[in-house]
Amino acid sequence: MKIKKFCFTVIFFSIFSLYAQNPLRTCDLTSQKPSWQAVIGGQAIAPVAETSYGFAVVSDGRLVCTCTSGGTVMWQKDTKARPTGKIQAWGDFLYYITNNSELNLMNPSGSVVWKTDTKFKITQKPVIGWDGRVFIQGKNNVACYGYGGRLKWNLELSDCDCLPLQTFPDGSLLVFFNKTYQGKSTGLRISPFGKELETITFAGTIVTASQCGQGVLMTFTDGSAGLCTVQNDTAISKWVVKDSRSSAPFKTIIAGKENSGLVKNDSTGTRALIIRNDSGKEVNYFLISRIELETVQATKSTENGFFICDTNNAEEFDADGTINWQAKLPSKKSWSYITYTNTNQILICMNNWVLNAFVMNQSVKSDSKTKIESKSYVKASNLNQRIDGVTYTTTPQERIDEILLAFTRGSCAEKEELMLSQLKEQTENYILELSNNSSFSHGKSTFYSANPIYTQTVFKAVEQSQSDIFASDLADLLLLESDTLMLNTLIMTAQNLAYDKEGRILGALEAIANQKNTANDTKKAVLICDATYSIVQFMGRPALYRQGKNILSHFLYPQYDKSIRDYAAQTLKNIIKLEL
Repeated sequence: MKIKKFCFTVIFFSIFSLYAQNPLRTCDLTSQKPSWQAVIGGQAIAPVAETSYGFAVVSDGRLVCTCTSGGTVMWQKDTKARPTGKIQAWGDFLYYITNNSELNLMNPSGSVVWKTDTKFKITQKPVIGWDGRVFIQGKNNVACYGYGGRLKWNLELSDCDCLPLQTFPDGSLLVFFNKTYQGKSTGLRISPFGKELETITFAGTIVTASQCGQGVLMTFTDGSAGLCTVQNDTAISKWVVKDSRSSAPFKTIIAGKENSGLVKNDSTGTRALIIRNDSGKEVNYFLISRIELETVQATKSTENGFFICDTNNAEEFDADGTINWQAKLPSKKSWSYITYTNTNQILICMNNWVLNAFVMNQSVKSDSKTKIESKSYVKASNLNQRIDGVTYTTTPQERIDEILLAFTRGSCAEKEELMLSQLKEQTENYILELSNNSSFSHGKSTFYSANPIYTQTVFKAVEQSQSDIFASDLADLLLLESDTLMLNTLIMTAQNLAYDKEGRILGALEAIANQKNTANDTKKAVLICDATYSIVQFMGRPALYRQGKNILSHFLYPQYDKSIRDYAAQTLKNIIKLEL
């Protein structure tokens, strides 16, 4: 493990400041009627979490309540345990903590897919990884779970809960320690597979930190700020800047895509410094006089600039210092949490169990919900031995058996990266072989169909990996494979994998159901029914419920055996029950 001490080159800003501008629009939310209201079944114990369909909020009534972005309550579900204020959305899903140590995954229909006791007190919100894994942090632990609830790794560390866990652009994690070295903050960079990569000593004592697309922004007690990132698999300081106008520390970071806002109090009031994330270059410096940093309740990078609020006022400002709007908030005695959403709404969780929403800007772009870039921690390895454009490199059967056993037992830690890479190599090879046979009509068996035990073991390991990196490959294989034994293996893998974010696996199952030969294959039809139900049950999305019911409806026609029709009808009823 590397130990690194950062020595920063400091750039001083010129002495320059602007007076606070008058807001373009002001409003008084103490008297203004809310745009909409929703009853959440209790007093909120955490700010609302934004999901792909709207919002979710946890209340002290042991309820999770979800609403659309327009305020329609979708459902309220009992957590069946004492919830904490730690909740994080994962697309359609929700991760939340109960009884201090229990990690829960709830799907979009409000069903708890799984719950596990981590055996330690979780002190920060869950952090979502690239392939569906989730990272959690305690006072002396950082752990990782797969999307199916199995422990991947658990590191025991000392006093690591002073600041929330951060992630670097390469997917590695940054943990901050309470302990200092010669008065300077320290931290540890960890791989997403639990490997301790390097210990870091920073340039000073960190006040706060926040991740952006370029790395992790930090502010220090001496009034400086910097960006820590990873280059050539090593943590580096890309830049550090120091404000020569005031030695007061920046207490709040509002991290944006290209620019970020650093906010501090000086002798003249509350000021925002706008800097470029890539270089630390100053964009602007201006006064936001109505905000008291000591009582800041929420911040957010917005489509138009930056949002910040304290207990009395909220405002959104641009990088050029323009205050787009300013709002007076209701008395803090009447509410617990406030959030500004991607749809430009202030959501206030009132103490009377009501969620009040105020639309602050009507010009919401149609693409405000930007598509998240797909990233992967692993790639298939050593794809270089090719025959007719097809790679035939295989991992030995004994190694595949080891991988299956390791994933089944869990806690793979650092070994997981290589194991995922070796499995990914096999799924990609399989696709190449099938594509090659289809393109050139070789009319011969593939390596994978000729070695069914090997192939079945590969896909049992894929099922146990609890990583979404195989979902797309599986959908392609279902469409390409024509060998009955192999196709049945793939359908069973779809059933056990269950995760189908884009509905591609269900689409492939529907294509198979439409094939004429399926009418004479009872086993295949039953497997399709089981896989369809497993996927829609796990995913819990209304759109996938509809897609699943459409697949099952194919098996209700007279050309299918009565046993298939009866089985499909019962599975259809089971899906309908999920919707109730």
